[in-house]
Amino acid sequence: MNAKQHVATVRLRYRSVTDGKPHTLTRVVRGSDLAHDWARATRRHRLASLGAVWSESLKGAGAPVDVAKRAEELATQEPEDARARELANAASATAGGRN
Repeated sequence: MNAKQHVATVRLRYRSVTDGKPHTLTRVVRGSDLAHDWARATRRHRLASLGAVWSESLKGAGAPVDVAKRAEELATQEPEDARARELANAASATAGGRN
């Protein structure tokens, strides 16, 4: 994902407690909004996120090679983490072993 890539559009609708009028806030989320958070996320969060992205890539909605590469990095950081190794193996297999 590149920094300028559009990831999502978030809309928050609420009613003001002071004037009772409805308001909507809209924000575009880009790749750069998420980049730093990934590095600070816990291992379990990163693993769960990769699992979700991997499952989407199986539907043709992502890049399985990128997922396999990230999963392999996580598995290498903690060789005793069976879940990370399992995801790395599965992602690599579905990416055609091209990581």
